[in-house]
Amino acid sequence: MRTLLAGLFLFVVSFSQVYAFEEKALKNLKFLRKCAKCDLSGVDLHGQSLKQVDINKANLSGANLEGANLKDANLRKTDFSGAKLKKAKLSMFMYKAKLSKADLSYTDMTGADLRAADMRGANLTAAKLTNSNLTRAKLNGATLDKADLSGAILERADLSGASLKGANLRKANLSQGNLSKADLSGTNLTRAWLKTTNLKDANLTGAGLSKAELDEVDLSGANLSDVDLTKTILKNVKMDGAILCRTKLPRGEDNSGCK
Repeated sequence: MRTLLAGLFLFVVSFSQVYAFEEKALKNLKFLRKCAKCDLSGVDLHGQSLKQVDINKANLSGANLEGANLKDANLRKTDFSGAKLKKAKLSMFMYKAKLSKADLSYTDMTGADLRAADMRGANLTAAKLTNSNLTRAKLNGATLDKADLSGAILERADLSGASLKGANLRKANLSQGNLSKADLSGTNLTRAWLKTTNLKDANLTGAGLSKAELDEVDLSGANLSDVDLTKTILKNVKMDGAILCRTKLPRGEDNSGCK
């Protein structure tokens, strides 16, 4: 009996300590505007104004931040894994942030520093990422349909298996990036720069590549149906096994891959 009571006492004390810590962390965030390295996992802060807060390296995994305003906040290395961030206004300072499987649909991340950010499997539908820096970002398996990535830097970014249907990548830098098996159907790649980019087995059906520069790009097995390449700069491009159907090439239209 004594053992049971002792165990129960320790459980209650431990629970109280954890609860108190979480409350303190939340108070620090709301009143002191900083909570670096603290644990706020699962917290509900939807619609809250969190401008200029410092949550560097904090744990907000699974948190509800839908519609929250995080402009000018320090989000470097913050863990937002699985968090709800739909329509949130996010900071420009998100270097190495953890955003895997987070809901970032319709978020505004214009000009954000997302270098080396982990966004694997994240939902970025219609997100605004204009002029953002996504160098070495992990976006494999992410959904970026209708996202605005115009002018974005995606050097060495991993977008393998990602969905970018109807996305805007005008003037984006995708050099040395991995877009193998990515869905780029209907994507705007006008004036985009792709040097040694991996587009093997990618779906580029109906993509716009006017004045885009493809230098040593691997398009092996890619679907190039309904693509106009007459105004595309092509240098040492691999097209082995590519699907060509109503594809306009400098030499004329190629329908060899039409079924």
